[in-house]
Amino acid sequence: MQTPAQQQAQQNVFNAVQTTTNSQAAPSFSSIHPEPISSQMTVQIEQADNMLNTVLGVNTLARDTEVDLQSYGSFFIGSSNSHPSGVWANINYIDGKVDGQGDLGNFDYYLTSYTFGNSFIHHDDYELGLFFGLSNESMTEHDQVNVSFDSDAYHLGLYGGYRLNDRWDLIWGFGSCLVDHRIIT
Repeated sequence: MQTPAQQQAQQNVFNAVQTTTNSQAAPSFSSIHPEPISSQMTVQIEQADNMLNTVLGVNTLARDTEVDLQSYGSFFIGSSNSHPSGVWANINYIDGKVDGQGDLGNFDYYLTSYTFGNSFIHHDDYELGLFFGLSNESMTEHDQVNVSFDSDAYHLGLYGGYRLNDRWDLIWGFGSCLVDHRIIT
């Protein structure tokens, strides 16, 4: 239950929001705008997808299919089809640019990741491995708002697979990520 003072404060905030005009809010648009946050979340999702594609693509069961990580600008050191288990490493870099319309969604971004892993259990029908990754995402929004984002992330997880039959494989990955975000306005 709210006290009379709390109710009055809530009403004051409500009245202020209801009576604010666009011209009063416009000066704040150069530093506060939802579009850069939305764009940054999109780039973060691409970085997570990139990490997941890297880890799942290393799985030797997946390598029997048409998985082409070269299209992501990646190259591998270590694990290959001729030597499917053991230590592997991946270095990945993406340089992207999005040109939005109507002064929304114009941004440049750079994704870098270093992923290391070990397929410590490998058999023709199953595989289990551990991965560790370091990644950096840098983005600059340059439309209604000029803002930059920079994030460092640390990834740790397991990956594996199981061959169900000649046509079906179950490939999986499970992990966690710790991210340090910086926003520069």
